[in-house]
Amino acid sequence: MESIEKVRTGRTGFEVNRLIRNQRIEIQASPTEYEILENLTIKNNYNSIASYIREVALEGPPLQGTKKTRTLERKKLSSDLGRVGSNINQIAKTINQHILKSIVRGVDPNELIALLLQSDIAQIKSDLADIKKALLKK
Repeated sequence: MESIEKVRTGRTGFEVNRLIRNQRIEIQASPTEYEILENLTIKNNYNSIASYIREVALEGPPLQGTKKTRTLERKKLSSDLGRVGSNINQIAKTINQHILKSIVRGVDPNELIALLLQSDIAQIKSDLADIKKALLKK
């Protein structure tokens, strides 16, 4: 069946799903199962049992914590990745500046790059290790 894009979303703000949901899936649950699903929905801050089941089925079990704490963790990881990118950009800028100067002076650019990268690579490795630890905690 073909996907149909929504003309406009039904709620204000950003909505991830841009496609109309026109396929119905029904499941039956005992009262105990329903109560468990209802409690998990509330505990994980979902608006409905359907949205909770949809996310678990499509993306795996939700991360621990509330949506707010998960959002804050994602922002922190994004910030960490931004710092790594910034470090790489600074390295590239420094190398480019020094290579131009070394060419003028007759210094071997490869030796210069090796010297410049030694300390910067250690910092990048440290940043990436921190990001990896943060991702593995989830």
